[in-house]
Amino acid sequence: MKRKFTVILVVLLVVTAISASVVFAKENDVGKRSSIDSMFDAMRNWKQQAQENDEITEEEARKWEKHFEDMKRHHERNGFKGHCGGFN
Repeated sequence: MKRKFTVILVVLLVVTAISASVVFAKENDVGKRSSIDSMFDAMRNWKQQAQENDEITEEEARKWEKHFEDMKRHHERNGFKGHCGGFN
């Protein structure tokens, strides 16, 4: 009887651990995407304000937008390791 109870308990613990890790992984991925989107939204707002204040030209604004798109794709593929090569 003890052995049967122990086996059932171990199976339940394993199922719980696997389920929790799957849920955490999905939530963590959503968090990464929203933080990347938030970061690039802030950069685009800066670009728009700078262009409205004539601090950058239209050509510079297009180059910044291309850079933002390139970097967003990079971070979506490779994750975000932080600034300075991830040494922070």
